[in-house]
Amino acid sequence: VAATVIQVLPNQSLLVKGQKRITLSEGSEVIQLLGIVAINDIQPDNTVLSSRLANAQIAYQGSGNLAAVSKVPWGTNAFLKVWPF
Repeated sequence: VAATVIQVLPNQSLLVKGQKRITLSEGSEVIQLLGIVAINDIQPDNTVLSSRLANAQIAYQGSGNLAAVSKVPWGTNAFLKVWPF
């Protein structure tokens, strides 16, 4: 996911934010990330390994048929709330 620097922190670390939207015939997906990167962790090709992203906040949202498949039906949710096991 491509990200941009939105703030340079006092310790010279960078706060980065990025978003990627994928549109498919069955729906769309959005991946958002926010995190802190040390300047030393930026590689010569201007990339950063995901394992070097501190305080990572990653959000995923989907819509359409693909997202609907992964949702648990309301009846199942109710049943699981009262089921003791």
